Amino acid sequence: MTKPWLGCRHTFACDFSPSAMPETTDSAVRRTLLAHALGATGLLCAGLSAPAQALRPRADSPDVAIEPLFIDTGLAGRWGTAMRRDLGWAAQWRAAASRQVLDQLESGDVEVGLFLSHPRASFLEKEGLIHDRRRLARTEVWLIGPADDPAGIRSERDPARAIAQVMAARAAGVVNWQVGLPGEPAAQQGPDSPLAQLAAQLLAQPIAGQAPSTGLGGKPAASAPTYRLVTQAAWLKQGSAGRGPAQGPQKAASGKGTQAPTDATRIWIQGHPALVLHAEVARSFRGKHPGGRLLVDWLDRPLARNALRGAAGWLGVKG
Repeated sequence: MTKPWLGCRHTFACDFSPSAMPETTDSAVRRTLLAHALGATGLLCAGLSAPAQALRPRADSPDVAIEPLFIDTGLAGRWGTAMRRDLGWAAQWRAAASRQVLDQLESGDVEVGLFLSHPRASFLEKEGLIHDRRRLARTEVWLIGPADDPAGIRSERDPARAIAQVMAARAAGVVNWQVGLPGEPAAQQGPDSPLAQLAAQLLAQPIAGQAPSTGLGGKPAASAPTYRLVTQAAWLKQGSAGRGPAQGPQKAASGKGTQAPTDATRIWIQGHPALVLHAEVARSFRGKHPGGRLLVDWLDRPLARNALRGAAGWLGVKG
């Protein structure tokens, strides 16, 4: 050899030409040795000179805990389709009620969580247990109830006053009260659900002429007609599936509304700025997966926001 190997940033300086081989070596053997030497050199140098970025594994999706409403109303599917087109992979969804999503983020059981806006999220963010929290979409919340209005909220436009009036009628055994639609899991209708927490926040506000409410309590009337808080997204989804109200949003019964969704039920309050829930995302403080930050950033980008178009009941947020 004429020079020692100095590395593969350049080429080998080794001379493998036939003329450099010993005169006594058979020509066929020389050709074989030459082919093997040049082949090994090419493979080695190609591997060592490849860009480091091409050798690093691409970040993929961590497990993502997600509110079932996002799946049931098609929002998760729209995000997944856009992810595959843009990133080459889609998130691994793990359905859980919003409060459970937040519990999993707190404990570090999941890297990323998508949930409906909830007071617990603000607490965890303040304590530094979740971070990178962002709003991705919003859905209105509607107050629906019997068309004959036994609670007497016909002329009420303030949601806090209307709910307080329903609570009074419930305590008297005249009506019942629930959050969410029939058939939804208990975790989405219980006191820790986003809808129940929203109602509790409204009732905690001072109401002119009434004492502050201490909660949603009151004696239930099992056979009485029911007033409910429901999300617009869930309402429209149920209607489109043929399992419930199918004729879309209606104004409160003040003569401005049109035909009620069913013969027995109508929407009494809708479009109020206090009656809104947001689709939010956050990362766990304990999360270490390289795809976590990438996923949250992607969900906040224009392509993901454009995926909201055509998703019934969901609107974008400014950001």
